[in-house]
Amino acid sequence: VENGFQNNAKGIQGSGLIFEVYPFGILHGITGGRVPRYKHGPMDGRRSALHQVLDAVEGWEPSISSLDILAKEIDEAGSRQIREMGDKIDSMLCAICLYAHWLYAGERTRLFGDGSDGYILLV
Repeated sequence: VENGFQNNAKGIQGSGLIFEVYPFGILHGITGGRVPRYKHGPMDGRRSALHQVLDAVEGWEPSISSLDILAKEIDEAGSRQIREMGDKIDSMLCAICLYAHWLYAGERTRLFGDGSDGYILLV
């Protein structure tokens, strides 16, 4: 598990694994602690912060494609959609963290926990 998704933990049956991932923790890791505030504040500030998140993701993992689609959605979003974009960004961050854990066999992620109590995955 620590080296990608090799499930050799004692007492674990089957192939299913559950990881807890936290968007804030992921962003903290890829931005060096300078997490853009994309869920609070005025709409223009949120829009700018959402773009900062996409830039940070692209800088951290260049193999991720289609970020331009999200950028366009952010640009075209009204105030209600901007709130919803925060949830999309959170989902994307969690998926990218899991993808990076698998892709780099755990070398670019940090895993806390064990097979009995579960895992928290951060970058």
